[in-house]
Amino acid sequence: MGSLGLKRFHLRRARPADTQELARLEASCFPHSDQFPLATWVRLLQSPSVFTLIAETDPGSPRAAITWLLRRGSQVARMYSLAVHPGDRGQGLAKRLIADSLRQLPRRIQTCSLEVRAANASAIGLYGSLGFIRHAHLPAYYPAGRAGLRMRASRRTVANALAD
Repeated sequence: MGSLGLKRFHLRRARPADTQELARLEASCFPHSDQFPLATWVRLLQSPSVFTLIAETDPGSPRAAITWLLRRGSQVARMYSLAVHPGDRGQGLAKRLIADSLRQLPRRIQTCSLEVRAANASAIGLYGSLGFIRHAHLPAYYPAGRAGLRMRASRRTVANALAD
């Protein structure tokens, strides 16, 4: 993770004041139908069962973010969103966010789960390289009847893949 290009990014936990900037980041990364409404971001950033980590170059200007949902008492963390601004892709920033966030998740978490569009080959490739396996096919999971995949991996498997 020691890439020179990544040294300019500062990682920090998201705050409720980041709502607008996270919505803008999503708008640059996802089709409109896949973006969270502003009210969802407000709710997420106020919830104690949500962990969001932001990568930014300048304060208040996130270039990437990862959001995990953590159910009380559950050993599964659900990666709810991973967004990297198109201009910052290909630098290992997604892996850095995953690695740093995994280190900050509660110790009880043993399994990581996520959903991804079945047609998103680059994301599926990234997750596969980290040890995530296809757990379920989700027909019509996304708007307009688009299929999704549920992928899962043990926390240890992902951490080991990131350490290599």
